[in-house]
Amino acid sequence: MRRAFMVSVVAVTAFLSACGGGSQSTSSAPPVLQSLQVSGASNQLTVGQTQQMKATGAYSTGSSQDVTSSATWASSDNTVATVTAGALLVDP
Repeated sequence: MRRAFMVSVVAVTAFLSACGGGSQSTSSAPPVLQSLQVSGASNQLTVGQTQQMKATGAYSTGSSQDVTSSATWASSDNTVATVTAGALLVDP
């Protein structure tokens, strides 16, 4: 019998810095990260499955950007699931 469980929390700590593009003005502030959304294809994993996660940052300029590779990924409970540096969620 395959056991399914909910992956309730995947903690991600993102140390991100905004970078400007094009010409820069000394009077405008750089974009500030306002929120971080973590998503995956499903909120359930079956034992032995993996799932690629994604982090999207929303900035003060109204823009959003994929910041998956800039994030530091960690699981809040490695007995339930682990997550690799590449944002791959794995059933232990």
